[in-house]
Amino acid sequence: MRDIDEIVAAVGLTEKVDDRLNALSGGQRRRVDLAAALLTSPQILLLDEPTTGLDPVGKSQIHELLGAAVDDGVTVFLTTHDLNEAEKVATRIIVLKEGRIIAEAAPWQLREQLVGKAQITWQCDGRTHVHATDAVESFVATLPLEEISNLTITRPTLEDAYLSLMNTEGSAA
Repeated sequence: MRDIDEIVAAVGLTEKVDDRLNALSGGQRRRVDLAAALLTSPQILLLDEPTTGLDPVGKSQIHELLGAAVDDGVTVFLTTHDLNEAEKVATRIIVLKEGRIIAEAAPWQLREQLVGKAQITWQCDGRTHVHATDAVESFVATLPLEEISNLTITRPTLEDAYLSLMNTEGSAA
């Protein structure tokens, strides 16, 4: 079992430790939920939208706590609709639709498999050039940077992959 004072401090509730639960904000209640879950040093942690209602600092603190729990050997299952959060904290993503698994992979694999590679766009000699690659840095290193303008690199997001998957699944079902 972990020390309660350590957990309360880690979730940023030291100042609120004597407050009644119904006096806490929604975000603070989320922190209490996580603190209670971590108290028994679980091997598996199931969390449903643990950062809903938290400000960016609170989200960051929760992500750090989850990372520390994983480092300590805890398996964390996280349900979320916040795909930016999933991309930050997940090593593996499972996408469910109507109660069945329709995809399972690392975030980068979902992005690459479902959306494609990064797209590099630049202008040179009065023309616009476009190139798709998964080796962005090495490709850009081959470009004559002093001769080009408006270089942009667009990488697919997890949201792009999710939407592609939902559209594909929806039309195939």
